[in-house]
Amino acid sequence: MEKVKIKIVQTKNGYDVELEFENDRRMKVPFEFKIPKDYDGAEAMVERKSGQIIRIVVGENEYKKSEIQEESLNISETKEGSSMSYSNNPQSKARAPYNFIPLNEKVVDAEPVPDFNRYYNKDRYSGYIDLELETVTPLYIRRESVSSEFFSIDGKIKIPGSSMRGMIRTIVEIASFGKFKFFNDSRFYFRFLADKYTSLRDYYSGKIKTEKAGYLIFENDRYYIQPAKGFESFSDTSKEFEYKYDEEEKKWKVWSGRVGGRKGKNWKIFEQDTSKSKIELSEEDVEYYINDKNRTLPDGFNILRMAKEENDKFSDGVPIFYSEYKDSNSNNRIAFGHTAFFRLPYEKTVSDHIPEVLRSSDTIDIAEAIFGVEDKFASRVFFEDLELKMGQENIFLPETSPRILSGPKPTTFQHYLKQDESGELKHWDNVDATIRGYKLYWHRNTPDIANEPCSWNEGKIINDKQHAVIKPIGRNVKFSGRVRFENLSGVELGALLFAIELPDKCYHKLGMAKPLGLGSVKIHNVSLYVIKRKDRYSSLFSKSEDSWNLATEKSGGIQEFKGTFGKYVLERIGNEASGTTSLWDTKRMKLLKNMLSWENAENIEWLEKTRYMQIKRENEFRERPILAEPDKFCDKEKSD
Repeated sequence: MEKVKIKIVQTKNGYDVELEFENDRRMKVPFEFKIPKDYDGAEAMVERKSGQIIRIVVGENEYKKSEIQEESLNISETKEGSSMSYSNNPQSKARAPYNFIPLNEKVVDAEPVPDFNRYYNKDRYSGYIDLELETVTPLYIRRESVSSEFFSIDGKIKIPGSSMRGMIRTIVEIASFGKFKFFNDSRFYFRFLADKYTSLRDYYSGKIKTEKAGYLIFENDRYYIQPAKGFESFSDTSKEFEYKYDEEEKKWKVWSGRVGGRKGKNWKIFEQDTSKSKIELSEEDVEYYINDKNRTLPDGFNILRMAKEENDKFSDGVPIFYSEYKDSNSNNRIAFGHTAFFRLPYEKTVSDHIPEVLRSSDTIDIAEAIFGVEDKFASRVFFEDLELKMGQENIFLPETSPRILSGPKPTTFQHYLKQDESGELKHWDNVDATIRGYKLYWHRNTPDIANEPCSWNEGKIINDKQHAVIKPIGRNVKFSGRVRFENLSGVELGALLFAIELPDKCYHKLGMAKPLGLGSVKIHNVSLYVIKRKDRYSSLFSKSEDSWNLATEKSGGIQEFKGTFGKYVLERIGNEASGTTSLWDTKRMKLLKNMLSWENAENIEWLEKTRYMQIKRENEFRERPILAEPDKFCDKEKSD
């Protein structure tokens, strides 16, 4: 057992308990130990197993996990070290303000797209949908990139039709079991230097084991590496980032900064080995380095720029580290960085984890048929800007800065890639890994007032690179607008209405700062108007002859059109529709309904349970917890 001191840390929602070890390292105590608040400063003994706290003794009092809790950790000891399986560990489930709707197994084809040179009078519909939108939580859509003002045209507050179009199209794609087209085919980077999972550490070390030191040189518009005679580490924590040439030792000293929040190793790089030829970097190798957006280095510490600039300090090249490897296509590649433990590019990109059937251009899905395909055919649906309804005053909240969003990125593969029950984590280079699906944000009823627990509002204007200044619209503000459509089939019109008019207490998400709780909007009072083409062109004026003959008739068939769409999809998705008569009753659509439901947000505990996980004080990502699917996530939370 280890000797520790108990520290009580006040939080907005109560207090956290931390253990301070003799090496000054702190560790947060899981809530189930229920350590009393009055133990602040008390000395204690702690027993850990594979790094996890299992027992705390304070005087004559003992606090420990139950046998069920200990068994749920599912810890297995190996020769290489300890590893932890997430599969049966209820405490390992991740928290996040977002979740995913899984990808569909097959694509539902659209009906033939009609010609665009005429209107159809039979089995196709033209007209418009009138609707009202009401803000459930504050809403912010920026007018322009340098302004905090809400979107407006000629001083009139509006919700842009383009924002509505994107929001509705996403729901149509999911509900119609369409293709997964709109994604950034990014390449991510990794450094599993001290990861808890031995398989990840082994993967990284296997890639980096051939690391060498060298000098990055820019000549004739190309980058080269001149190998060095070797390198060694040295101890000196007085600096963070710096290059300094030691005249006495004839070596470069490199202070490489922090790795995982701790000061990393520092290096001495020997002189150039001129007996070896320079290695030319390919354009792809250079691009891989440039495209690592998560590399955090101070300004002026870009080794590509340092090599390119005319600088007496690096006239012979910039000291670096590099590794030679073969990619999945057996091409020779070079990865490089300023430290021996540099970040490596994954060989596979996002598209490698999306089934080909969901990316194929051979078929047209329902969303494409409605919204158009660039260079092939145009859209048949048009979203007008929504206008602010008259008679509403004081609709804006004060100008402020929202709290910083510091959540995980797609590099957090345990969230963004589908994991199985084997306990072996799949990362971006695993051949059989698939992405989780469509990323959506939970509704969160965060307080608007600054300093309240979980509020999104900083309560002040902060002008720095990490903050934005916004002026959002408040709750219960109403807009009205119109969606026009041309030559849609009954199925296509049903898909559009299905995505616009959601089930009771299900709302859309719109605008910026969705993870903080902004952007929950309710669409209601949906009315459908269909043009009778034959009647429209039978006369120029209406029967009363005081207006144009628009021959537009309000339709009471909204539910009928939605039912036609639902039936069409159910008949074509095979096993996923087994035993269901409603599209909303399929497993995938139940998950969507769960994410769109406002009922979760009505529980005040939901705010804590859907926050981003944290790294400060305690690294909640250390165990690489898995994000459960929406239904299991909610079931788990309701049972807490």
